[in-house]
Amino acid sequence: DSFVYRFDGPALSRGASWPRGNESGAVSSTGFTAVLHQRLPTVSARDALHVSAPQTGEHFVLVTQARGTSSPLFVWDPVMGRFVLRQAVPTERAGRLSSFSAAGAAYVVVAQGGLSGGPSADSQMLRLNGTVLQLQQDNTILAGDTAAGQIIGSRRARDLIPVVDAATGKTVLIVANGVNCEGFVAAPAGVTGGVYNKSNFVCPRVGVSAQMYTMYAQEEVVLDGPIKLAISPDGRHLYVASYYSRDITAFNRNPSTGSLITNWTMSLPSGTADPPYKIDPNATAAVPPYASYKRPMQGISDVQMTPDGRFIVVAAPAEDAVYVVERDTVAGTLAIATKVRDGDQVPGTNRTVDSLAGANAVSITPGGSVWVSALVDQALSLFEMDMASGNLTMVDRLREGERMFERLQTRPAGGCLANTSFAGDPSPKRLGVGYPWAAAAKKSVNFQMNGRQYLAVAVGG
Repeated sequence: DSFVYRFDGPALSRGASWPRGNESGAVSSTGFTAVLHQRLPTVSARDALHVSAPQTGEHFVLVTQARGTSSPLFVWDPVMGRFVLRQAVPTERAGRLSSFSAAGAAYVVVAQGGLSGGPSADSQMLRLNGTVLQLQQDNTILAGDTAAGQIIGSRRARDLIPVVDAATGKTVLIVANGVNCEGFVAAPAGVTGGVYNKSNFVCPRVGVSAQMYTMYAQEEVVLDGPIKLAISPDGRHLYVASYYSRDITAFNRNPSTGSLITNWTMSLPSGTADPPYKIDPNATAAVPPYASYKRPMQGISDVQMTPDGRFIVVAAPAEDAVYVVERDTVAGTLAIATKVRDGDQVPGTNRTVDSLAGANAVSITPGGSVWVSALVDQALSLFEMDMASGNLTMVDRLREGERMFERLQTRPAGGCLANTSFAGDPSPKRLGVGYPWAAAAKKSVNFQMNGRQYLAVAVGG
């Protein structure tokens, strides 16, 4: 077993010792007393480490075991006044322990000397999530906490030493290896248990190397209302638009594995688009407070990337606007190129953009035509994009209730004879041919009476 001692007295001083075989404690020359508080059940213990969780304030003690496939993690129970088992941490030939803090979390590193064919041959870094120590990310922790630890490559590691680089502030982990090489053979027939160390394998006479790792603490991913995605043509960058935070968050993506890493340098945070915003004078008490502001990129609902990956078109319905965001096709960084908002004047004309209120969806053709639907205006707008600058030029728009036609049907040669029936003749009709009043007609009105249609014509000289 391992032991937990409680220290009583004025201060710790030299002179206290434990006689061999005495587990009850010791007394120093100044009256400082160490009293056995608790026995911890362990087997072949090699090291012990105390760590507290920043998230919960709980206190933990991890004891590494050289034998078996796990090491016990104990947590302090304030009601019982003692440590209780919280977790069996998977380990193999676990030895020395160290800890450090990064990005608001506590990490524990375990030096392991397991067989190369074993489940935990390498050393490992574990993240204390406030409740348990986590190793690599898997489906058992994904739903609750996606941040976890990692495997640290080593060969029969003897110690792990975390050091903070004063110049960069990053944590550097130095791994002291026990050997440079090992030889293994398959287990004899009929024997289970994996591999056996080859006793007559000879390592070259070279110095045993150490390894050094640098800790890169990832920032917290803020996705407040993610609603739409856009991916670069080469698959290296992914962009996520968020409805509430008005952000476009960028990720580096591994095309082979699909893994994502947040890249804030590439991202387009809220407030980038020409603040400040103003209160909408048309807002009423019934409108939620956030809707009474025409904030930049408010309520992002759609993002579409051009086929060449150079631009992203963004629909912001709460701002009644459409943005064109320029993208560096190599670095992946974003910058606003232009914006068209409902009420803007169409450059070079006396026309006003009157079809973007509630602009909520966009579609882009390979040739640069941009279609925008608007929920409030109940309209569909067509813009042409300059594929070099990203500028948008309004071409036309169609609103609810408008009639669509291509041309008026023309009267065929010869027309229809006067006083003949109109039934079955689709050509435009002309009344009054050959009548003296035809040239003097001023106004007409049509109406229905007694189930029949009438036309009254006012004729004046």
